[in-house]
Amino acid sequence: MKKIAIIDDEVDFCTLVQMQCKKAGMVCRYANSIKDGLTLVNDFIPDIVILDNNLPDGFGWSQASMILNKHPHVVLHLVTAKTAHEVLQTKSEDVTSRLFLHSKPLSIVQLHDILA
Repeated sequence: MKKIAIIDDEVDFCTLVQMQCKKAGMVCRYANSIKDGLTLVNDFIPDIVILDNNLPDGFGWSQASMILNKHPHVVLHLVTAKTAHEVLQTKSEDVTSRLFLHSKPLSIVQLHDILA
């Protein structure tokens, strides 16, 4: 069974993704801060992480490399209200080649592609 972790402070988004995961027979858990999200990833060991960039306790991007290095099997999807181009201009090549970047809002089709 595929395991999905969401790190996002928008509870409605987390609930929507969780409902879609349940329909698809996946297990989904979420956290609303970087601190809680890192604990979730380390304890839950998901297959996919959906990571918001702008969180109350910092930027998700700053944790992407650590998550990918500690859990190389994880497929990481960074979601941001900024355009992908804006984010890529300020980030290292090492990390950008190892994750998928999405601009908010995500459509249901994009969400299904992420979960596939």
